[in-house]
Amino acid sequence: MDKELTFELDYKHDEVISAQRMRGLESSRWKFLLIISVVCTVGLIARRLYFWYNQGAIPADWFNQIGVAVVFILVPLLVYFFVPLLDFWLNPIWRRKLDLNLQADKLRVTARGKSEGLELQWSRVNKVLENKKAFVVFAGSENAFLILPKRVFKENESDFREMLKQKASPLWKSKE
Repeated sequence: MDKELTFELDYKHDEVISAQRMRGLESSRWKFLLIISVVCTVGLIARRLYFWYNQGAIPADWFNQIGVAVVFILVPLLVYFFVPLLDFWLNPIWRRKLDLNLQADKLRVTARGKSEGLELQWSRVNKVLENKKAFVVFAGSENAFLILPKRVFKENESDFREMLKQKASPLWKSKE
């Protein structure tokens, strides 16, 4: 596909939240946070159970330990549910009117009416996540990404998908 396609790129709250949650679940930071939370929770509970088993009595600070364990469990849940909600309001890029231009060798995102913007060579795309609402296109690291709502492609979604597969050959993960 060598034709050039241009789309108006404007983000909706639910699309950004959906894409950021999907991206978060694929992130090594999320997995690290989850592992640390589970290990710390199990460690706290195991220590208390060991003390209880050897002493025959529930330790006095048992409820403090449960409170700390609950915090370890709640932190990943808060990160998953609330950080994407806040991101839409804290990051001004999600509220700007942008243009997305798909070219033979790259994709370009520019502020509407401006000539300068982000250029991403197709060869740099190494991973694509997809769900019902959006594509998340990665270029190199998990912090270099572009969220592209499916809604903006309308009937050209298959053209975009074909262009990505032909030009970039990325690792593709669908969460539909």
